[in-house]
Amino acid sequence: MSWAATPGIGGIDGEVLDYHALTDALYYGENFAGIVYSSVNHGSSWQQIGKQDAAVTLCSLGVSPNDDKIFLAGSKTGILDRSSD
Repeated sequence: MSWAATPGIGGIDGEVLDYHALTDALYYGENFAGIVYSSVNHGSSWQQIGKQDAAVTLCSLGVSPNDDKIFLAGSKTGILDRSSD
């Protein structure tokens, strides 16, 4: 019923969240930075995974249900980006 901010994480707008059931992990993507964070404790803390890529403007984010290393991201340019590292 109440919310608490997570300092140091957050973007402008259009950020995305996804959940990976096999690992019970949450993933959060920042819109204009293309940075993805992971949480394995239901959002209590977050760790940046990967690196910033200014060419990727995340509008949507999905993690493969069978492989938590494969992400798909929809971008504002209409291009579907895929990452497996």
